[in-house]
Amino acid sequence: MSSLSLNQKLRANVKLLVIAAALIFGLWFAYETINILFLFFFAIVLTLVLNAPVMWLVSKKWNRTLAALLVFFIMITFLFLLGWLVLPNILEQGNSLFKNLHDYYQDLKEGVSSVLKDYPELQQNVTSSAAIKDHIPSASKVVSGVGLFSFSILGIIFMAVMFFSIVVYMLINPAPLLETYLYFFSPKKRSKAAHALARASNMMVGWM
Repeated sequence: MSSLSLNQKLRANVKLLVIAAALIFGLWFAYETINILFLFFFAIVLTLVLNAPVMWLVSKKWNRTLAALLVFFIMITFLFLLGWLVLPNILEQGNSLFKNLHDYYQDLKEGVSSVLKDYPELQQNVTSSAAIKDHIPSASKVVSGVGLFSFSILGIIFMAVMFFSIVVYMLINPAPLLETYLYFFSPKKRSKAAHALARASNMMVGWM
C-alpha cells in the first residue's frame, strides 16, 4: 500500500510540474506573440477603412487588384508627405537641444546651487564633478545603447514592412479574412455577424 501511495504522489507531482511548465510556456508564448496579434489587429482595422475606397473604385468597373494598389499607394504617399512635414521639425528641435545642452546643464547646476545654498555640504556633493560623473553614462554604455537603438530601428522597419504587406494582401484578396471571421460563428448567426462587420466598417470609415 505504501509503495502504491508513493507512486500516486509521484505521478501527482509530475502532473503538477507538467501543468506548471505548460502554464509558464503558455504565458511566455502569449507575451512573445502579443505584438504580432496587435499587428494583425491594426492591419485588419486599416484594411476595413481602406476597403471603402477600393469598393468604390470596383463599382466604377476597376479591377480589384489595381484599385487596392492605387488606394494603398495614395495612403503611403499621404504618410510620406506627413512625415516630410513633421520630421524636419523634429530633427531641428533635436539639433537645437544638443547645441544648447551645455547651457541647459549650466542653468540646472546654478539652479540646484541656489536652492541648496543653505546646505553647503549637500550642495558640494550634488554639484561636484565626481557626483556628476557618477550619473553620466560611460562611452561604452552610450555605444551599446546606440547599437540597441539601431536594432530596434531595424525591427520597426521589419514590422512596418510586414504590416503593410498584410494590408495589401487583405485588400487585394479579402475573402480569406471574411471566411475566417465567419467561421467563428454558427451558420445561423453568420448573416448577423456579416451585418455587424459591415456596420463596424462603416463606422470606422466615418470616424476616419
